[in-house]
Amino acid sequence: ITMPKSTTATGQPTSVPTKKVIAGGLAGGASVIIVFILNNYVLEPKHLPQINGEVASAITTVLSFVVSYLIPPGENESVR
Repeated sequence: ITMPKSTTATGQPTSVPTKKVIAGGLAGGASVIIVFILNNYVLEPKHLPQINGEVASAITTVLSFVVSYLIPPGENESVR
């Protein structure tokens, strides 16, 4: 398979992540930080049950998907 010189293996013009990918990654990272803060500074001091790893992972996955889905592609980005 020969790729045109102007595109990468993903079909994008550059290897820079698209706006959708960046937003999904930031949302995933934010969800991890939010769960950490909730567990250590909100729930633990009040002796409430903490958010377990499985639920935290599900929150990260769903939030990343939703944000990536809702963010439109940039002007110079194509979705195939």
